[in-house]
Parts: sequence; structure tokens; C-alpha cells
Amino acid sequence: MVSWTCRLALAVAGGLALSLGAAVDADAVSITRTFQFTATSFNPATAPVTTVTGSATVTFDPMGGDVFNQKGGITLHSLNVSLGEVVGFNYRPASSDAMTIGGAAPTGVIALGAQDFALGFRAASSGSPTFSFLNYRQTAGGTIYRSTTGSVTVSIAEPATALLLACGLVGLAETHRLRLN
Repeated sequence: MVSWTCRLALAVAGGLALSLGAAVDADAVSITRTFQFTATSFNPATAPVTTVTGSATVTFDPMGGDVFNQKGGITLHSLNVSLGEVVGFNYRPASSDAMTIGGAAPTGVIALGAQDFALGFRAASSGSPTFSFLNYRQTAGGTIYRSTTGSVTVSIAEPATALLLACGLVGLAETHRLRLN
């Protein structure tokens, strides 16, 4: 015979799983990705920073239309070159799932007279984006350094999976406890 505490625990776990599943389906249009990027082999070869690295988290809609100069939904976690602009992104889902991250003046275009960068890649909503370019300028009005050699990797947060696993473990622990009694 199953006790009322076991039934309650299973009901709560099932309810959480169902409501979480419904929430995930309802919000499945917007996705959040954390992109880590590295670029090397800059032209001209006199680039003051020879390996540019950084990380940014972007929330975007792969089913929506094109987005340009979007300043919300992006967080720049790290960048080892100077950025004198607010960070932003462009996203073009119909154009090879292409994304550009950089200074928002406008995004993807190195601003005149500013410290800026622009990173471009394709397959942004996939688990394996493809690096296209990274350009940067370290001093206002200075040389723009360009690279087409680099990599972009993605981290996909999956809190729903962790919550479902936790609910299942609670249910297993309660079942085990009841068998011992």
C-alpha cells in the first residue's frame, strides 16, 4: 500500500514535470545560447592582440524575422580587446541562421572613431555554429584588424532536464524510504 506522502510527492513531481513541459513548449520560440569565441591570424599581421577571445549570452527567436542592432537579450561576459560601444547583435534566421555580435553602432560595422569589434558566425541556433569573421579596432580611428580564422562554440543551458531529474530522484528516494518502513 502506498502512503499519502508518497502519493503527494509523486503528484507534486508529476505536476511540476507537466507544468514545466508546458512552459518549455510555450517558450520554445526564444532560445538562449552562450557563445565562446576565439579568433587568430589577423590582417594586418601587426595586430596588437593576436588571439581575441570572448564569451556572450544571447536570447533570440530562430522562428522570428530578422533582428538588427538589438541591445536587449545579450550579455557580454568577457572580451580581451577594448569595446567603447554598447554591445548588441544582429540575427538573420533565413540567411544561414547568421548572427553578428559587436558594438551596437550599428552592430557588425566597426564604428568610425571608436574602439569596437564585430564577430560573425552561422548556424547560431544549432549546437555547432560556424565561425565567419572577427574584426576589431583598438584605438579610435585606428587600424581595423580582420580575421577569418577562428572558432565559435556554444553552451546550451538545460534547466528543465535538471529539474525533471531532481523530481525523479525525489520520487525514487521516497519509494525507497517507504519500502524500508
